[in-house]
Parts: sequence; structure tokens; C-alpha cells
Amino acid sequence: MTLLSDRYLATGGGVNMEIIIAFLVTVMGGVACHYIIKWLDGDEKDNK
Repeated sequence: MTLLSDRYLATGGGVNMEIIIAFLVTVMGGVACHYIIKWLDGDEKDNK
């Protein structure tokens, strides 16, 4: 992740890009976690 963002202020946007990438990774992790939990929980109709 640090390779994608440039930390030098002269090029601009390095810190902002790091924040955006960290936010997107967090959101994608939450979505993946949601679908994994739904997959492991299974269908409620099958359990009865």
C-alpha cells in the first residue's frame, strides 16, 4: 500500500491517497466479512 502513495509533499496528494486507500481496503474487508458470515450462517430454512 505504501508503494501506491507518494509521501513527498512536492508531488502532492500522497497523504490523501494513503487515507483513501486505507478507507477502501477497510470497506472491502467489511463487505467480504459480511458475505463470509452469511455464507457460514447458511439458509435458515435448511436448518429446520
